Amino acid sequence: MKPEFSIEKNIAQAERQFDAYRKLVTALKRRRESLGLTREDLAFRCGLPVEQIRLTEEGISMPIMLKYIIAVGATVEFSIKEEA
Repeated sequence: MKPEFSIEKNIAQAERQFDAYRKLVTALKRRRESLGLTREDLAFRCGLPVEQIRLTEEGISMPIMLKYIIAVGATVEFSIKEEA
């Protein structure tokens, strides 16, 4: 049996998840900068194009996993722990 789908509920959840995602991206960008890494450095470490790093940090690109989480009505919690 399929769960009931409510567009209003889904939109509200999407907004909460996107806010959480933006906080995560902001924290990770600060961490990158505190380590003295450029976007180019990070792209090399991740094996991604620099453009993908830029789009992610600017909130333009929303990863597939976040779209998946929203679509199935799940919630993700996270924390960032900086290592010395």
